[in-house]
Amino acid sequence: MFILPCLVLFCLVYAIPILMVLYTSLCEYMVSTSPTFIGFGNFAAIFQDKAFAVSIINTLKWVLIQSTFHVLLGLTMALILRRKPKGWKIVRTAYVIPNIIPTAATAVMFTHCF
Repeated sequence: MFILPCLVLFCLVYAIPILMVLYTSLCEYMVSTSPTFIGFGNFAAIFQDKAFAVSIINTLKWVLIQSTFHVLLGLTMALILRRKPKGWKIVRTAYVIPNIIPTAATAVMFTHCF
């Protein structure tokens, strides 16, 4: 009984949308008509498209560059700030503020709604 609310929320937020996406990926789907099941025809078409291969390669390059940059930047900042140089509190605050503002804005938004 304790896990039931978690399972219900999981199904509503994750499982049902994933199943719907899987089903519609196997269908010819237009907004104005109901989905028509065509099997793996969509996947066969996309893998034959040369632009798809280019987009996958570009995405993988972007992920590699972006994640490497963020990890190196975070590691460098941590190593520098660990030594507590002059002005380290200002730098730490400036580095953390972009993570705090969206959360604070969301909290303010919800306090005004209820």
